[in-house]
Amino acid sequence: MPLSVSSLKEFGQLKGTVEIFAGSSVVCGCFVSQIDGEPDWLVFYLPLGALARVEPAIGGYPFGEAGGDSSLNWRRRLDNWLASVGINVFSSARFQAAMIGFEVYGEFEMDELKKMPPNKRRVGYLLAADDQVRYEPANR
Repeated sequence: MPLSVSSLKEFGQLKGTVEIFAGSSVVCGCFVSQIDGEPDWLVFYLPLGALARVEPAIGGYPFGEAGGDSSLNWRRRLDNWLASVGINVFSSARFQAAMIGFEVYGEFEMDELKKMPPNKRRVGYLLAADDQVRYEPANR
């Protein structure tokens, strides 16, 4: 079935495969999180177990040494790929912000985030302003 708003509305969650890391396919999923009075969140995810099959450096991330700053070596490639997906989505469906990383749910003040994301961040941000989107990658 097509990845579309109507498919998401009909089924609530979509699952499939996506090609990353030089042609390696991994399972993925997509759903919309809606809470009354809050902005909707479009969630696209790649299970860590599936990623670890195509990128051994993932190891036991986010636990132990695998969760340290050395994880940026493989996370940068993945985060950059995810940022390109977000930028492509933005060209069709404008959004205010997007977060890229492991379990990115959390509260933040949109106005503060748009001015400047945190200096030290474990997640990357796509921030929209004036019909453009800016990528601020994770740095720890």
